[in-house]
Amino acid sequence: MMFDIRNALHTHMRRSPHVQRLHRLAARHWLAVICLALAAMTILETIGFLAYGIISSVPDIALCLTSALAVALLPKFPGLMPWLSLAIYATGDVSAITMPSAMFLTTLFSIAWLTYHSTWRGFAGAAIPVAASTAIVLSEGGYPPWILASITQYACWYFSFMSIGLLVRKTREYESLKARQTKRQLSERLQVHLHDSAANDLAYAITMIDLYDGTSQTAADDGRETMVAVRNACDDALQQIRKAIDVIRDESEEQEVLPGHRQPGKSEFDPLDRIRAMVDDHERQLQSLGFHGIGIVSGDGYPMPDTETFDVLVSFINEIYGNIIKHADPEEYHIVAVQAAPNGVVVSSSNTRRHKDSDVESEFDTGSVMDGTSTFDHGGTGLDRYRKQLERIGGTLEILEDGDEWTTKALIPYTVNP
Repeated sequence: MMFDIRNALHTHMRRSPHVQRLHRLAARHWLAVICLALAAMTILETIGFLAYGIISSVPDIALCLTSALAVALLPKFPGLMPWLSLAIYATGDVSAITMPSAMFLTTLFSIAWLTYHSTWRGFAGAAIPVAASTAIVLSEGGYPPWILASITQYACWYFSFMSIGLLVRKTREYESLKARQTKRQLSERLQVHLHDSAANDLAYAITMIDLYDGTSQTAADDGRETMVAVRNACDDALQQIRKAIDVIRDESEEQEVLPGHRQPGKSEFDPLDRIRAMVDDHERQLQSLGFHGIGIVSGDGYPMPDTETFDVLVSFINEIYGNIIKHADPEEYHIVAVQAAPNGVVVSSSNTRRHKDSDVESEFDTGSVMDGTSTFDHGGTGLDRYRKQLERIGGTLEILEDGDEWTTKALIPYTVNP
């Protein structure tokens, strides 16, 4: 028995690639498959009606075949053919023509299709056959309760298929959201890996080379040239990795811009909104890691920064949050504030250092010193690089230390002011 089960499983696994290809084909061309099936059903039923004499006039036959043609062309003209199918069905209903049941299914599918794209279109589409059925019921007359019950019955038939269109639309939106979240998580993990595993190692290598070059004054010229070449190669690799991180981050952020979710009066790529969304994302990531703190973005109404300074701003904020993850104490409260000011954007942060009086700290303290603080205190060569970059474009960077409290404050101008 176990052997038979294993054989069945192996057979299923061997067939699964073909099944997967069929699933992908059906997922890609599902609309064409449904429409061609409805068209074929309409033609076959029309032929059957002709054979049994249910319909015989040329206008009736032409109406049925036109309905088949309209649904077959729906994938090619999705904005026009659903309305034509609904109009054909309403015309046949009012004319008391015996129509194939496939035309009724086409009508329901057209209503669901219109609702999938717009609720109001679906409502207007469903109102067409409801109006036709109402006209027939009123023309036949009868007791008012019977008339009301008949109209209600037809309305339930057609308007209920709007729910199918809405359900499909919500399902697709949910699947799209899950796909974006999965891609974003992969992007974040890739950024962390590149930054922590590659960029930090290269920055440490460059720091050690500079330290060796500064302390070994008697080194041979050939050795010094080799060290300079190695340092330049490490620096080039570091810059390329940082550019790759920025590209991955920018692609991830651009995919987060969803139509219909922008505030009125705001441009699609409003820089302050983008910074606010980025800070919110960082704070959510920190909260998931057990950190406690807040990120604040304020200062609407100031000029838009140019491309170069905005890129520096985005990269600097990411560096601040990266240092919080690596160096800050999760149990202590951290604050990151981004405020637009008349002369530029002020980015300030405050947090408590994690490794208090540890051997790791003393090892980093033997490295380069900037303004009396250790390399470990201010995040290594990362903030040192931003200090030089901000000075080049006319900005400033202040790093303060009060015991275990670490505070940074940067001014990033709106335009480059060398």
